[in-house]
Amino acid sequence: MGRTERLFRISSLLREGQKLRFDEMTHRLDISSATLKRDLRYLRQQLGAPIEYDASERVYHIGSPQHRQGMEVPGLWFAPEDLHALVLAYRLLGELDPQRVLAPRLKELVDRVNALATGEQTDLGWAERIEVVVPLRHKLQLHFLGKVALALAQRRRLRLRSDSLEGPLSLRDVSPQRLVFDGDWQLDAWCHESLLLQRLQLDAFSDVEPLDQQARFLPLYKLKPLASGRYGVAPGQAPCWATLVFDAACAEAVQREEWHPLQRTRRLADGRLEMVLPYARSAQLVSDILHCGESVEVVGDEGLREAVAAQVHALSRRYAT
Repeated sequence: MGRTERLFRISSLLREGQKLRFDEMTHRLDISSATLKRDLRYLRQQLGAPIEYDASERVYHIGSPQHRQGMEVPGLWFAPEDLHALVLAYRLLGELDPQRVLAPRLKELVDRVNALATGEQTDLGWAERIEVVVPLRHKLQLHFLGKVALALAQRRRLRLRSDSLEGPLSLRDVSPQRLVFDGDWQLDAWCHESLLLQRLQLDAFSDVEPLDQQARFLPLYKLKPLASGRYGVAPGQAPCWATLVFDAACAEAVQREEWHPLQRTRRLADGRLEMVLPYARSAQLVSDILHCGESVEVVGDEGLREAVAAQVHALSRRYAT
């Protein structure tokens, strides 16, 4: 029998038999005393199993409910693919949340599962060879995520503070609905001031304070309109529509990109790609257009064309010799 199966059977015997002597377990499992000692030590020290030894009766048993600090999940089996998926999820989350404020104990869980897989012909070290790079990510105060995630889990309201040097102190009470990572951390929230659903950029606030008041919690389907919040398009708002035409050389690559969930694309007869997408505030869209350089042109929207041209002229003056 493999190690994983043996550990599970030891745990099952103790649950079923309540109290078992050491020699009884070796007989029923058909293993040596040394193997059972190693397995019991491993179950207690590495996997956190509440196995106790009663010296007066010379028996092993599962700790009484009042002494158990955790919650057992019996019959949970992991195939190698399951272990890989868990470790990969931890690796990806670690890249987005390097200080582990969202799931502080996830590493402990992954370490336990990883240890359980030792000797089972699976190697989880490959996850270290995966790196997620998010260019130009805004820095976010680390305690923000922890406070927001806790309020979200406990369904409590948050008070967001903004004290920008350009404007007066602003406080806003919101009911958090969903954390969103779109290159930067954002929060979908019900604002108790405007009585509207909003997508808020977390790095725009200087402090976050959890409140004791119960949050207004909405079903996920009501948050779907916020998916179109990129480029400042708010739910129910009539946006402007930009038409971008990309050169044929980059058309195939751009066709695989998502600039906006509501974008529409089509290939033109000459091989170029036309993309139509909504926007309300042009600053981020202009930045994305400039990122593509001369391979893209704004068509038809004079206001957006002028905004792009103004940025190009400003850059030209900055670097003029």
